[in-house]
Amino acid sequence: MNLVLELDNVHYTYAETGQVVLRGVSLQLHAGQRVALIGRNGSGKSTLLLHCNGILRPQQGQIRVHGQVMSYTGPDIRLWRRQVGVIFQHADDQLFSANVAQDISFGLLNLGWTAATARTRVAEVAAQCGVTHLLDRPTHALSGGEKARVALAGVLAMEPAVLIGDECLAALDPWMRQQLLGLFTDLATQGISILLATHDLHLAQTWAQRVVVLEQGTVVADLAAAQLFRDPRWLARTQLDQVLSLDAP
Repeated sequence: MNLVLELDNVHYTYAETGQVVLRGVSLQLHAGQRVALIGRNGSGKSTLLLHCNGILRPQQGQIRVHGQVMSYTGPDIRLWRRQVGVIFQHADDQLFSANVAQDISFGLLNLGWTAATARTRVAEVAAQCGVTHLLDRPTHALSGGEKARVALAGVLAMEPAVLIGDECLAALDPWMRQQLLGLFTDLATQGISILLATHDLHLAQTWAQRVVVLEQGTVVADLAAAQLFRDPRWLARTQLDQVLSLDAP
């Protein structure tokens, strides 16, 4: 399989608190994979994701995209963030333009696309995400599910190779969750790698092909979803057996 994104022995400590958050994390994403990242609060999931597109910089280790070591200079970081797009838990954190069309086109125009070419691309991703009817709507007037889809459209406009979601489904109703998961599945069939950090073990079991378990800043399991959730030894080793027993009827 085509290796798209690779974290190699990544370490990170928050300077303000001295808290060690990532302890030698290594992770590989291949084209078209659906991967769930799970772990307790404080295990390092969000910090790991923020390294994937250069928002945070490791004190040790490297991040590679398509085999190329990423640097943090202006041109390189822009290319990196175009290839690895992030959707945050709260869509308001990444919606800031006056209306939906302007928000989706923002990154394209910053890359130097002409207004006409950007409009064409906006129309394509708006249709893909089901927000065509919202293009003239002010972003502040959207529902939570609409904001999530607009945020996704803004990321997809940049034609990323990897799409990362940090608890991006947590605040959505079950219907909207299923719509977005269906869209993520479609994107994966098109070759886009999908990495979702989540506390939803049902999602990890039924949607993800592969599950990565993070514990105290260390990857303690990286397995096919079926293998992880069917093997009592792995469930015990990751303490998922305790959580699943609490969820059992």
